[in-house]
Amino acid sequence: SELFWIISEDVPMHRRALKISTPLSGHQAGAPFHVQDQRLMIDPSFVYDMEHVSVWSAPSIDQNNTADISDISMRIQTLFSSLDLREAKGFGNFIPNILRLARNEPPCPQAESSDPILVFVRPYIMDMASTCLENQPAQTLQIANALIGLGAGLTPSGDDFLGGLLFAVKTLQAVYSDSDFSNYGIPIDIYRSQTHLISFTLLQDLVNGHTIEPLHHIINGILGGKSF
Repeated sequence: SELFWIISEDVPMHRRALKISTPLSGHQAGAPFHVQDQRLMIDPSFVYDMEHVSVWSAPSIDQNNTADISDISMRIQTLFSSLDLREAKGFGNFIPNILRLARNEPPCPQAESSDPILVFVRPYIMDMASTCLENQPAQTLQIANALIGLGAGLTPSGDDFLGGLLFAVKTLQAVYSDSDFSNYGIPIDIYRSQTHLISFTLLQDLVNGHTIEPLHHIINGILGGKSF
């Protein structure tokens, strides 16, 4: 899809983003725009000359310096042990129990949530984590069907979680080409009508290995063999 956004200098990059140093304000939703002679024009008040822009590329992993695939779980545990997750929001509340599941430890006592979406989705998230840990990819599609479109906002939380999973699968397959993660692929075209266009487009990007710059840095740090 032809989707892109304009961002200021302090906002993380994405391959669909155009970063500018001049504040952009005063434009209304639905404002007309067009491209003419390498210039982006929004209303008559904003003209951006793109002739000399630099093209951003997502940070890549040095294929000659990657962690052994058997160490990835430990490296994830090390990374998250350095973070304070007590103030985690949304689906971030499930991270501690996912980490405990990977260590074969019982879950933490679950505080009663006032968010009905978190109450509803918790078993699906934990089932998806178990499915991946136990290498039973046949169950992922059924769980994904319950997550797509779930939640509010520009990109529903269920889409974000599913996209994060598929982005990780895509990256692992690219880095560890001798391993086969193809069974974890999910045919996301079936979800085109089950979430809105923006979220579906970004979900497609994640499936193809594209996301915002900080997430590239996180997974590159986990897989890249360097100490945290």
